Amino acid sequence: CSVHGLWVPCPGIYPAFPGQGFPIDRELNKEKLLHFGVSVLEGIDPNAENFVSAGIVQTRSAKVGVLVRLEPNAASKMYRLTVRASKPSVTQTIFQLLRQQF
Repeated sequence: CSVHGLWVPCPGIYPAFPGQGFPIDRELNKEKLLHFGVSVLEGIDPNAENFVSAGIVQTRSAKVGVLVRLEPNAASKMYRLTVRASKPSVTQTIFQLLRQQF
């Protein structure tokens, strides 16, 4: 599956949600993703306002690859967050942890 192929409607894509009441700030969003431990991959998404990130979650028993796409919408003050993981059971947990940041 290609990076872009992962964003088609399938498990791991969640509905848009409102931000936590703060203005949508591109640099702050980038910092939040970086502090979460994923790399921000520049130039991947055709929309420069969106973020594409990748990382590896390491536990005692496994390493799980994670792809994240964050789509902020300043006009509506909403976000769409897409999380895909090589271990599907991890997807929802990563989504919930990241959603709390935005």
